[in-house]
Amino acid sequence: MSGLNSDLVRDSKLETRFIGGATHHAVLVSDPALGRRRQLEDERWSREQRLGGGGYGTIWLERCTDGRKKGSLRAVKEIFKPASSSSSTNSLDYGRELEAIAKFSNDKYADYFVKSHGWFENVHAVYIAMEYFEHGDLQKYLVASFPEAEVREIISQLAEGLDFMHSNGFTHRDLKPGNILVLHRRPNWWLKIGDFGITKRVGTEDTALRTQIGTAGYAAPEVLGLIPLDDASYSSAVDIWSLGEIAFRLLTNEPTFSNNRLLFDYISTRSTFPSNSLAQKDVSMQCRQFIHAAMAVLPSKRPTASQVRSCSWISTSTVPLEFTPFPQ
Repeated sequence: MSGLNSDLVRDSKLETRFIGGATHHAVLVSDPALGRRRQLEDERWSREQRLGGGGYGTIWLERCTDGRKKGSLRAVKEIFKPASSSSSTNSLDYGRELEAIAKFSNDKYADYFVKSHGWFENVHAVYIAMEYFEHGDLQKYLVASFPEAEVREIISQLAEGLDFMHSNGFTHRDLKPGNILVLHRRPNWWLKIGDFGITKRVGTEDTALRTQIGTAGYAAPEVLGLIPLDDASYSSAVDIWSLGEIAFRLLTNEPTFSNNRLLFDYISTRSTFPSNSLAQKDVSMQCRQFIHAAMAVLPSKRPTASQVRSCSWISTSTVPLEFTPFPQ
């Protein structure tokens, strides 16, 4: 957990006490108008309701009940610590993810990523305080197919965020609608990428990523162990596959592969890419080409996030993607 020792992570840790069911942060406040410089104040937060959760822990909605932020809301992710720190299969490796959260909470990334307000811990859990999104996540809106123009805007925003992540040496590893938060809804979608895979890295990366297997998942074949890799690690191409799957589902309101057998057949070249659902929705050929390229079986054949941003479907500045043409 080398990330815990980085300056970014250390500087973003909040001085915290837990008193009577509330969370208290000691914060330094400066106010030039009042001649106050770095005065220590108490900030108290209380839980209001559970927003969601899973095996990793719980996400809570909290309200500031005392301090300069009184009345403000935040989301707090509670990540349970393992019962035994010596167990390699249960130990949470959240250091690098905390580093990613701290880095991408910089103001210059504010348009693309969920902003963290800091993190804190006790003997039982690690807590990450984040901006609260009243409109929820993108999964909430997957009740019907989206117009292609809206999908183009959504994919463009996600590709831009992924490009920043990948160019800084980070891979999300768990990109899906449930990890994409909605700042503004249609017709002017504004989305932010969240989670950073922090709750998925349990023990080794290999074990953590393979737990995502399912009949309707967003994980790339190499994450599921379905194709051999030259080395033990996954590349950022796993995020591009997930991006293609997100586009497919938004356009059709159904998964690309409805069961594992169909996915296996595609990977083993016993079947072609399932383009019928896209054709039935009158999805443009440029869009279909993007999805097919993004979901190429071999990671090396998928475009980079930068190439996605410049592809003909997203941008008027055309950079061709490698893909196998769809049957006409």
